[in-house]
Amino acid sequence: MAKSLDDSCAGFRSTLLLLVTLFLTPLSLFGNPNVVILLADDLGWNDVGYHDSSIHTPNIDNIAKQGVELNRFYVDPTCSPSRASLMTGLFATTHGVNVPIQGHTENGLPLEYKILPQYLKEAGYTTHLVGKWHLGHHTQAYLPNQRGFDSFYGFLGGAIGYYDHLYAGGIDWQRDGVTVEEEGYSTELLAREAERVIEQNSSQQPYFLLVSFNAPHTPIEGPGGKKLEHEGRKTYLEMVDSLDRAIGQVINALAKQGDLSNTLVLFSSDNGGQEPVPFWKEWLIPPTADGFANNGLLRGDKGTIHEGGVRVPAAIWWPNRLESEKDLDQPLHIADLLPTLGQVIGFTLPELDGESQWEALTSLKKQPRQPFIVANIGSEAMID
Repeated sequence: MAKSLDDSCAGFRSTLLLLVTLFLTPLSLFGNPNVVILLADDLGWNDVGYHDSSIHTPNIDNIAKQGVELNRFYVDPTCSPSRASLMTGLFATTHGVNVPIQGHTENGLPLEYKILPQYLKEAGYTTHLVGKWHLGHHTQAYLPNQRGFDSFYGFLGGAIGYYDHLYAGGIDWQRDGVTVEEEGYSTELLAREAERVIEQNSSQQPYFLLVSFNAPHTPIEGPGGKKLEHEGRKTYLEMVDSLDRAIGQVINALAKQGDLSNTLVLFSSDNGGQEPVPFWKEWLIPPTADGFANNGLLRGDKGTIHEGGVRVPAAIWWPNRLESEKDLDQPLHIADLLPTLGQVIGFTLPELDGESQWEALTSLKKQPRQPFIVANIGSEAMID
């Protein structure tokens, strides 16, 4: 009898342990979808067709049309802070990257933070960065391959020439830490690499692909061959058109591979567009560094905490999961992506500034959330 009782107790303990383990282990809501983030650089609010019908961006528009347009999607005013928030799920006031990282900057995104590709690797994903990093380059520890990316093809700094791939006087174009010299327009090269990554990844293992374009960031250089001078807004829109075609290539590669139906696609800009400078500032800024974005009725532009600097065109699409003819007016921050993926895929996260927005995305109704902060050095704004 005693032995039987001991066996019963042991069986109860085993069952209880199993239930506790299941309860504490995050479960994926829908299996493990591929995750593809398409990040534009300095794209203005009115530089997409679904905000301005005179702009030709059919592939970007299709993501918003087929998926969910994110009408109040916020980022930080400049490149590095937004990218750090995307990677960490934290606001700039927490992660500390509140200005763009420069060529001489010795640090980067603090190494103590575990970041998005590292979480996804632990969840069984392969991880790939194509394009701009801009989160530290001075030592090996800050480089993409050391921060969780299985593969990296692109550039480390904040901006490069579209044809010569130069940054601060040297070539900033590499594959997995090795400088490569390649001819071609950077937007087209990045699209081609993204296609290759999709084609070479096994459908048996989910993948995370961040395609971080430099378009339409300055310098103003359109496709079709390098020219001595640009034509302002006309050349800028040619760059946007090239960006849109590149995004179409990525979506088509997903469809061709049979991966589109099981891929969560996010499109966004990293910050607001850089508008033309006032005439009285033109003598301070070289013409090739002048922006020609259009933020529409939004006040301000890149580098400001006004809506034109921090509210950007964005859309999310997951066929048969996130699709709607309505847009979403829920205030969202780029730091929300990591906790949202954590809920969908089922991996454990520490306490973050960002919040999972899965309920808002699926219900298309505003949900309670804490106000959040967008920041630039010396200035902050709270969004609610």
